[in-house]
Amino acid sequence: MALGILLIFMISLFVVTLICVALLWIAKRERFNQVMVWLCFLISWYIVYLSVSSLPTNYIISKMIAWLIGGVSLIGMGCFFKKKLLLAKIFITLSISLGIIQLFFF
Repeated sequence: MALGILLIFMISLFVVTLICVALLWIAKRERFNQVMVWLCFLISWYIVYLSVSSLPTNYIISKMIAWLIGGVSLIGMGCFFKKKLLLAKIFITLSISLGIIQLFFF
């Protein structure tokens, strides 16, 4: 029963991130674009939190890799504040993609 709930949670997380990243790249209006950057940033850190908290305490290297993936999204937000929107989208998308890959497969 618990594994079925976990499967539903992981599939819904994947679908939500896929939709958010797609909306991040196809957004045309400036305000909606800003909202999507912030939403994807928060989703990225939620994925980092799930990755770090789901690992045992002695998996230090894997936890550090998860924190570094979160750092990529911080770099993206730094680019966002410096008005480099394309670079911010690239970094945040990279962070979400790497975070999902790490969460699902490693």
